[in-house]
Amino acid sequence: MSETYDEKKLCIIKASMKAFAKFGYHKTTLEDIAEMVGIKKNSLYYYFPNKESLFHEMVLSEADTYFTEQMRILDTTLSSAEKVKRFMENAVRLHRDMKILHSIKEITLIEISEAAKTLLHEFKRREIDLLDSILKEGIKNKEFAKHNSIELAEELLNISRALEYRIYHSSRAKFLHEIDFGSIDKTTTIIVNLIVKGLR
Repeated sequence: MSETYDEKKLCIIKASMKAFAKFGYHKTTLEDIAEMVGIKKNSLYYYFPNKESLFHEMVLSEADTYFTEQMRILDTTLSSAEKVKRFMENAVRLHRDMKILHSIKEITLIEISEAAKTLLHEFKRREIDLLDSILKEGIKNKEFAKHNSIELAEELLNISRALEYRIYHSSRAKFLHEIDFGSIDKTTTIIVNLIVKGLR
């Protein structure tokens, strides 16, 4: 049974994620991706006009997965404090699974195009807005003292990224998939618990 258009497109995206995560955007060629999928390079153009459009779709795919997971927290009956903890722990866990956003540095995104830069900023804005909504809920319910929730959301996420940055740059691994991010989990839990206590 032959693959449908959407199935083949998904197969190309998955292969591209592996290639970009391992070799980086600039070193990965369409020939590499075509070989991984088992098709000719010219056949790729039927699904994606160029490498940049393929990259954009992968970023959107990872972002959709991330926000779908994080949105589930908002629908729970957990306290706002527990939602903040769960959100931050999820952010660290899900971020390290986002191989494309992790392996392509922001400067590379800017070099690719303004559209790619916009994608990155949109991701950050959505992430801040989600955490902000949890913090506002906690303030409204008098679970947290009054704070500037947007600024607090930004700082909480900055702490999370700083922990990832430390692990990433202290590792001797050559590729992202070789890095052990396990130590972040414990540190994140300790820091988030301290911050949540300070909000009350």
